[in-house]
Amino acid sequence: MSTITLPKFEYHELKKKASAYEAMIRIPHYYLKGKSAQKLDSRVERSLKEYLVGKTKKIKSVADLM
Repeated sequence: MSTITLPKFEYHELKKKASAYEAMIRIPHYYLKGKSAQKLDSRVERSLKEYLVGKTKKIKSVADLM
């Protein structure tokens, strides 16, 4: 077994990346089929078209919607 010595900053960066990767793995994956998949596909397509036309607006928080 070997020992590796890292600078404190590098250690914290590696630790941060590892926890982000771990959180990404824990997100559940759902696969839709049939009518529900088609419905979601059409909503995404419609939303992308609205975005490209400029009908959407950027917000900083949910409070900007109210």
